[in-house]
Amino acid sequence: MRLSALLAASAALAFACAGPVAAQERWTGWQLDGFVGSATETASSDDPYLLDIEPNGTTYGIGGSYRFPLAGDLIAGVEASATFGTVEDTDTEVTCTVDDCGFNETGTFTTGSSYSGRFGATLGHEFGPVLVSGLAGIEIRERTMHTEYDADNGFDDYAYDQSWSAVGPYYGVRAEYAITDRVVLGAQWSRSEVVQSTIQFDDGDTYEDSAEFEEFQVRVGWRF
Repeated sequence: MRLSALLAASAALAFACAGPVAAQERWTGWQLDGFVGSATETASSDDPYLLDIEPNGTTYGIGGSYRFPLAGDLIAGVEASATFGTVEDTDTEVTCTVDDCGFNETGTFTTGSSYSGRFGATLGHEFGPVLVSGLAGIEIRERTMHTEYDADNGFDDYAYDQSWSAVGPYYGVRAEYAITDRVVLGAQWSRSEVVQSTIQFDDGDTYEDSAEFEEFQVRVGWRF
């Protein structure tokens, strides 16, 4: 009886001690992720000539990470990702009238982005079978603007394109569930705040182009 009780107690102790180790082993190491989601831009530029445009669209991409255990059952990691997809919006306004310019003209403005890259860190803790992590880092995002002017009374129509890179921080939260030892299903919310260097016009006016992007993702990962 004593031997049986001792063996049972030893097995229970071994199981209790193995739990945290198994949990950490489940989430540490290399992981490759694919994801699809939706993004919405809220422009906050102080350029007085830009319209109130809020691009949105579907995004997709790929990411990689390496995670390792910390004290207190915390899981830390570093990660990088590339996101693609058209996130844009279009608006029009009357830019000239016969009274002001001698002809009527309408401007069409399309702004948005098509890709971005991120590098950052994560810190998470397991709650049951789910790993919940906070994430933060730096994002670089390609930004574009297409402008068209349509005039009448024989005046020429014209158009031009602009593109630039904007950089800023991102932060968010992610929840992941290990379907198997290798396959992970996750969901993520994040916000980035990217800023372009201050732009100065010939007349001396300056403005700083900045925008916020809010993004939701569904993710599938493969652990190595």
